[in-house]
Amino acid sequence: LELLKFSRNSLDLRVINLFGCPKPYGYATIQNVHDLTPLPGTEELNLVDLPKPEDWAGYVDKVPLMTPDALLNCYKIIDDFVPHIVHTLALFPGSMFYMHMLRTVNMRYKPLWLIQARGGPDLAFNKDNPHLRSLIEEMLGNCDYFMADTDFNYRLAREVGLNPAKVADTGPVPGTGGIDDSIFADMSLPSRKEKLILWPKAYFGLQSDGMPVVEALRTVLEQVPDARVVAAGASDYVGFWFNRMLAPYKERIELLPRIPHGEMMQLYRRARILLIPSLSDGIPNSLYEAMASCTVPI
Repeated sequence: LELLKFSRNSLDLRVINLFGCPKPYGYATIQNVHDLTPLPGTEELNLVDLPKPEDWAGYVDKVPLMTPDALLNCYKIIDDFVPHIVHTLALFPGSMFYMHMLRTVNMRYKPLWLIQARGGPDLAFNKDNPHLRSLIEEMLGNCDYFMADTDFNYRLAREVGLNPAKVADTGPVPGTGGIDDSIFADMSLPSRKEKLILWPKAYFGLQSDGMPVVEALRTVLEQVPDARVVAAGASDYVGFWFNRMLAPYKERIELLPRIPHGEMMQLYRRARILLIPSLSDGIPNSLYEAMASCTVPI
């Protein structure tokens, strides 16, 4: 949750963190709603509704984010700060958390609520679950503005009841706000780069079907003798099928765990082809980064 307050010459931004406090941002005050004790002033508040286990989207761990203290602390922070805008990143769990806070307390002051969808899964998958769809309809019905990363996600939102008047004037916005492409200022054309195929998110699951990728890589490695493959964030399942189906080419394959962003950017500089076998992403940052680095995305 981001709380924004505007003054004549400046922007006052606070971040309410649901997952444990990250490194402090230079431009924002970080406030963690999961303090062990309630903030002063929450003792007299009454909770009228609490989240249920089925409220969780399937790809979000069912960690105890929505404790009574967390909901009340979130309310207290907003009530003290009096922001003009509450910006919730992702329907699940950020917007769901805020909606439950609105359900649990009778707010004296309600700022404008902007929901930003978190890529494809937020809508593309969750809208097909009847219970999660009802939560999405409630969120979109109660927010003031909505923005997403593609026109496709705007269409999905309208299909589940979003009033078109609530679509932000910004148009599609990347989930992270954009990328820093300065590292790619001196890139060569793809034909001048290594014959390296980069798979930056090598996993199998509801959001990405990796088996066709492994089968395609076997064909490529057979037909292009100097081609190489780097698969990052590789799960054990991916490793198993790489070892089983691509064993003859193991000298030309590198399986990596999740790596820091800076190391991934260096791989972009080398790679000629980027694989994004997603079934639900709107426009992932990896697609922008591929285009900026003259890497051909597939």
